[in-house]
Amino acid sequence: MVKISRLLIWRGIVGIMVLWSGALDAKWQENFPIDGFLDRKVWFWEQIFGHYSSDQLVIHDIRLPHIIVDQIDLTQSRYKNLIIDGAAESELQAWFLDNYKTALADFKRDGSRAALRSPLHKRLLTVYQQDDEALAWLLNGDPQLRVQRGLRDRFEQAKLEAARYLSHMERIFRKHRLPVELTRLPFVESMFNLRARSKVGASGIWQFMPATARRYLIVRGGIDERNSPLKATRAAAMLLSRNHASLQSWPLAITAYNHGLNGMKRAVRAVGSRKLSAIIKGYRSASFGFASRNFYSEFVAAMLVYQRDAKSGKLPPSRPLAVAAVHLPKASSLARLLQRTPLSDQIVRQYNPCLQGLLTARRRQQRLPKGYELYVPASIKRAMQRSLTKI
Repeated sequence: MVKISRLLIWRGIVGIMVLWSGALDAKWQENFPIDGFLDRKVWFWEQIFGHYSSDQLVIHDIRLPHIIVDQIDLTQSRYKNLIIDGAAESELQAWFLDNYKTALADFKRDGSRAALRSPLHKRLLTVYQQDDEALAWLLNGDPQLRVQRGLRDRFEQAKLEAARYLSHMERIFRKHRLPVELTRLPFVESMFNLRARSKVGASGIWQFMPATARRYLIVRGGIDERNSPLKATRAAAMLLSRNHASLQSWPLAITAYNHGLNGMKRAVRAVGSRKLSAIIKGYRSASFGFASRNFYSEFVAAMLVYQRDAKSGKLPPSRPLAVAAVHLPKASSLARLLQRTPLSDQIVRQYNPCLQGLLTARRRQQRLPKGYELYVPASIKRAMQRSLTKI
C-alpha cells in the first residue's frame, strides 16, 4: 500500500511540510492513482477543503500549490472594515500579490541573499527551500502566485445536501459499472449547490455546459435537465464512461470532464504519455490552465476528505430524498398535469427543478413529450400513476 505524506504545521503564517503516514484504500489506488508529484497537489486541496474556511485566503505557488507562502484571515479586525464588497477584497489580494511579486524579483537578482531584506523575503525562502525544485524556481525568479479561498465551511454545507442525493447517485453509477467514488465530483464542481450557475454557462451540481449536456439531456424551451440532480448524474455517468473508454485511465477521464475529451487526446499525443503527471508537467496549451491541471487532484482530495469524515463519524445522517419516477403515458402540458394529478408547483420545484422554467404563465401550456420522466415523492407514486391514466 502506497504511503502518502501530508500535514501542515504553522509557524506564524509560514507553512512547512512534514511527514505523516496515511493511505488510500488499495482499490482506490488502482482506480485513482497518485504519485509523488500529484500527492503534493492533493495535499494542498485537502487543506482547502478540510482546513481553511471561506474567511481565509491562501497565497500559494501556481505550479507547486503545496508551497503556501501566506494566508489572510479576513476575520481579523484590520480587514473586517475593509472587506465590504468583492472589489475591495480583489484590491487587497492584488496588494499582497504585488508585494510578493516585488520580493520574487529581488530573489532573481540577488539570490538567497534577498532573504535578508525583510521578514517577507525570509518567509519566501523558508517555504521554497522545502525541496530543490521549488528553491531553484525561486532563485531563477520563476514562481507565480495566486490566491485561493478556503472551502471548509462550504464543504460542510455540501455534505448536508449530499446526504439527500449520494445514495441515489451511487446506485446510478453502479448501474453503469463505474466506481461510486466518482459521485464525489460535485464537491469539486458545485459543492452540491443545486442552483449553481457559472459565468461561462455551466449549470447544476455536475456543471454541464449546454453543448455537452444536449448529448444526454433536454436543454431547450424552458426545460433544463442539467438542474435535475438525478438526471444530470445519469448524464455524468455516461460522459465519464465515454471518457474512460477512450482514454483508458481514470486520471485522464476525470481531467477530461473539465478539459474535454478531445483536449485530453491532444495532450496525450503532444506529450506521448498517458500519465497525468507527465501531461501536467509537459503539455502547454492556453486552454489547459490551472483548473484543468488541478481538477483530478481536487477530486482525489474531496474523496479523501469525505472518506476521512465518514470514518470519524463527521458525516451528517444519511437522509435520502424519498423519490420515485413516473413516466407520462402521453404528451401533456405542465398546466394539465398540475390540474389533473397530485403534482403541485412545490413538487415541481423540489423534485423536478429542471422544469421550473415551465412554471411561468407563458410556458405552462408547453407539452412534455410522451414517456417523459417525472420525479415525485415516493408516497404519492401510486396516486400519480392512477391519475396519469386519466389525463
